Amino acid sequence: MKKKISDALSDEQLLECRINSFDLVLPKKYQEQIDLLYKKLKAKKILWKPHFWLSNEWFSPDGVGGMAIPFVLSHPRLTKLEKTQLGFCEGESPQEFFKLLCHEAGHAIDNAYRLRKKKYRQALFGKTSKSYPRSYKPKPDSKDFVFFLEDYYAQAHPDEDWAETFAVWLTSSNWREEYGGTKALIKLMYIDKLMSEIRDSRSFKTDKRVVENYKSDRRTLRQYFKSKKKSLNLERELFSKHIIECGFSATSGRRAAVQFIQRKEGKLVDSLHKETGVDKWSLRKFLRDITLTCKQNGYKLKLDEKETEEFLFVYIRDHIHEFIKSGRTKVYM
Repeated sequence: MKKKISDALSDEQLLECRINSFDLVLPKKYQEQIDLLYKKLKAKKILWKPHFWLSNEWFSPDGVGGMAIPFVLSHPRLTKLEKTQLGFCEGESPQEFFKLLCHEAGHAIDNAYRLRKKKYRQALFGKTSKSYPRSYKPKPDSKDFVFFLEDYYAQAHPDEDWAETFAVWLTSSNWREEYGGTKALIKLMYIDKLMSEIRDSRSFKTDKRVVENYKSDRRTLRQYFKSKKKSLNLERELFSKHIIECGFSATSGRRAAVQFIQRKEGKLVDSLHKETGVDKWSLRKFLRDITLTCKQNGYKLKLDEKETEEFLFVYIRDHIHEFIKSGRTKVYM
């Protein structure tokens, strides 16, 4: 018999529970985002609708016209536990959840209408058969790709380029102006033409399979998080760990470091970009490395706000090239 997640369980007790032992249902706030996706598709006169199920991560399997949603989003305790274990939970906010839905819908509609078989689609985006990289290093200044999800995800693989471009086409009202004069616009115009051809038409007989349903996952939550940390390369020591105590403290201080850094991120990135010439994306990656260190250790400000801001500026300025050289700006998939 499936069980409900009890608040009486400690995190340690919860980590020992098997994933398939729970009875999980997606909360209403996320169901509303699914309805919004259906509304967007309908507005584009696309009759097809993807199906959904809970699994261990976001994905749309090859040949399947639907998508998996991470089971950790089904309950606040699981969401909080993932944030504690990994430092984040992908899709936690309704806004991010909707963006991920739109991205995965790009993969699913590709499957439903067998669009990857079209020759021009292959020439423009690349072939699906290209191997997925273990990691990739984005080029923030490239005009060949749209920007939708974080980390310039369109640059990871031809199929991610397709899904990201579809998501921009589906959700943006001014993509022609935003991407004017770029290769990304050519891709968007191709999708616009392709979608006009399949409007009001039924998809091929869509595979309604549910792949890697959480109900068949016998791992404990501890095993799940250990595997996820390894796949995302989160097991290595953070770059900032050895120096962060200079500006922060786990035992004293009045303000939480995480909130301070998040509040100052935009200003610091702009100033550092101007000073060093390093792209803003790499600077944000470094700041988020520092933020994760502070979050994991419960750090507070040791100095006052002005001194802390100056400390961060000098530290990042002096170490950003070492950070980049160490491979920390790679995105692991």
